Amino acid sequence: MTAFGFPAKPELPDHQDAEPGANFGNQPSPYREERLRQYLRDVDDKLADVLRTGRGPVHVVGTTNQINTLVERSRSKGRVGERVERAGADKLTGHALLDVLRPARETYTAERQREALDRLGEGIGQRRFAAGTDEICQNVQEGRVHLLLVEDGFQVSAVPEATHLRPAASAQDPDVEDDIVDTLVETALETGADVVFVPDDALAEHGRVAAVLRY
Repeated sequence: MTAFGFPAKPELPDHQDAEPGANFGNQPSPYREERLRQYLRDVDDKLADVLRTGRGPVHVVGTTNQINTLVERSRSKGRVGERVERAGADKLTGHALLDVLRPARETYTAERQREALDRLGEGIGQRRFAAGTDEICQNVQEGRVHLLLVEDGFQVSAVPEATHLRPAASAQDPDVEDDIVDTLVETALETGADVVFVPDDALAEHGRVAAVLRY
């Protein structure tokens, strides 16, 4: 990342010594530990600015000490996803870092999908759910959606009206939206809903899109 102050270098005279991993294997030093804490506080401040622009998780890579030092004091602790213990990750290229993170990201995504489907099951049992694009559209516009689930490959064209979606008569309809699902997702996020994409056919019985309602 080259925005929001990243990549972040410690603003200290001995910045090389303060970088995470620079003294890996050396005897613990209270001075190095304090410099590490100062550096990670700065990283956490920058991270908070980034997270204000999106809703995704943060996967943390580093040594056990680095991860614990960052996370235990982080203002964004609730956004931390998986933790990958790996020394020297700051020296990896972006592609190499993605390879390191891939198993953790897959684990996080699969667990999030399972939790979302479980919550949908609870919502159905409590009769606090909606299904299908038209019904979802109404509830999204009213701010009632707490959790929105969408199949990964689901797309549909429709014409948005005041409280409903009208099927497109043809692709030439001037009011048609090629992918109304994007609009539903964006509106749900704007109203504070959680959005989870699930595997294709996971919502086959619910019109490919479903929601748990706040009330």
